[in-house]
Amino acid sequence: MRGKVSLNMAVSIFVAIIPAAIIAFLLSISLESVVYQAQMGMVDLSEGSIGSQAGEDIPVAQSIADMVKMDEFTVEVSVLNSTLPLDGTYYYKVFMPSGEIVAALVNQDAVQEFEDEYKVRLPIGKWVEWKHSAKEKKEYESYYQGSLTDFSHYIDMQGDFGNVPSTNRASSQIFSIALLFFFALFLWIIRREGVRRGWFPPEIFVKKYYETANSTKPKDDTERWCLATYAMWAYTMEDEKLIAGMPKIPKNQKMMKELLSRDWSINNADDGRRMVQELTAPGGYSGADHASYAWDWCRAIQLLGCFFLCDYIDRQEMRTWSCQIGRKIQLEFSSWEDLCENYLAGYTSWSSRVGNPRSQVERRNRIYKQLKENPVGPYTMPFKFMLLEQLWEERED
Repeated sequence: MRGKVSLNMAVSIFVAIIPAAIIAFLLSISLESVVYQAQMGMVDLSEGSIGSQAGEDIPVAQSIADMVKMDEFTVEVSVLNSTLPLDGTYYYKVFMPSGEIVAALVNQDAVQEFEDEYKVRLPIGKWVEWKHSAKEKKEYESYYQGSLTDFSHYIDMQGDFGNVPSTNRASSQIFSIALLFFFALFLWIIRREGVRRGWFPPEIFVKKYYETANSTKPKDDTERWCLATYAMWAYTMEDEKLIAGMPKIPKNQKMMKELLSRDWSINNADDGRRMVQELTAPGGYSGADHASYAWDWCRAIQLLGCFFLCDYIDRQEMRTWSCQIGRKIQLEFSSWEDLCENYLAGYTSWSSRVGNPRSQVERRNRIYKQLKENPVGPYTMPFKFMLLEQLWEERED
């Protein structure tokens, strides 16, 4: 059902996450020190940096106007005791000597106290443009309107001191990134191989998968007629109503490529085209008699369907060649019965030559009988299919 994780996807996730977690853990241990040192090299915690303790040489700002003019400054105020929480971040409210109120991020470790316990010197800071999120603007308008003199800027007196790296943090980051990467990698491999090998259907790009799988369903009577010429063989594969006898899915494509390579020495489109030409050559391939013609020509159309299944050729090339050979069949034989009986005679002769057991011949004859008696079977189409002749004539023109 849509919206639910299937059992095979849940198993895939479980299988993928275990090795991913092990690898991520090992990487977090081995790379922790390297990453920590690299992160430390990217922060500025030196004396005189933003957020560090302000020395006597740092100018003291008295107002917003002063801060706008100064690149760096400090502020001497009464003890910080008021905060402004915005979108998960706590800003201190700084009451300037001028009476203005501004927000500030402050490194508390760098705050200096005076003998006067009601006065402190804040760290080195700079006047920064405050880029607000929609949530921050809403919170300010709802609860804090008028709390600050200027809501467009704030004082950064924290700098890199607010984001100091640690070995634990480095280790955690390595683990998280590695876990995500290797989990995605292993899950992709499992799903890809699982779909290719037919262990389970896809759950991503499902529509495209099934569109491709269903592409071996004949589109019209022309394709159904051509498929009927090798319906007995297609039945032995999976389904006599499908081109090449099976859906176009990765598992079937892999199996068919292996079969073509093993039995026909066909490994690509050019090998296939040469074989079809040999099977339909004027002088005959297996022989120059009706049985040989039926056996070879039907197998030629069968091979074209297999090439389409394997993506060696496209649908149009399959149709064009199949119609050409189909027209030869129509001119040589008088009916489906005439074609099929000669095909079986050719199959029997071939089986005896290659040493196939008699049971295979008997099985092929039973399949023919079953398909012949089927009231909606492949041999119920008109044998002299006129569209096939028209297509052939158009091709010749």
